[in-house]
Amino acid sequence: HMKDQGANVTLFMGPGRAKFETADWTDMNIQQFFYYHELKELLETNDLTQFDAVLHSSAVSDFQSSDVYEGKKSSSDGFSIPLIPTEKLVDNIRAAAPDTFLVKFKLQVGLSREELHDIAFNSLNASSAQLIVANNLDEMDGEKHQTYLISPDSSSNPAETKIGRAHV
Repeated sequence: HMKDQGANVTLFMGPGRAKFETADWTDMNIQQFFYYHELKELLETNDLTQFDAVLHSSAVSDFQSSDVYEGKKSSSDGFSIPLIPTEKLVDNIRAAAPDTFLVKFKLQVGLSREELHDIAFNSLNASSAQLIVANNLDEMDGEKHQTYLISPDSSSNPAETKIGRAHV
């Protein structure tokens, strides 16, 4: 249990597949969110300097609708929804908490390891993170994930899930 290890954990929990023991749920300060704007509000209204480390693994939406439609649209009429990019929330963490150890996650698809490394390294620098966990969807199989831990000196260390190690 995390509390037994001396950790005081605040978890901003979005929809996902995270698995915790019952004691973890009672030992952690869990604040749930479902939508991009809810996570943004959590990040803006909590004092992020209270955290020694922030692991930002949330895959929040990269796009949002540029328009709000009021009322009901007829199903017989076609319409399109214009999308605009959302702000990268993780990129604001460094400004809000300059001394906090920041870990960022990056998921890509269909790239070579070198391409994944380059994109992840640039993303790490854009956020001023101390570590980025780079994932290639092509190297994920159920609960088995091959990842790469990339640091600011551009070094890359492969890592995999416990389940992945158990089947090797």
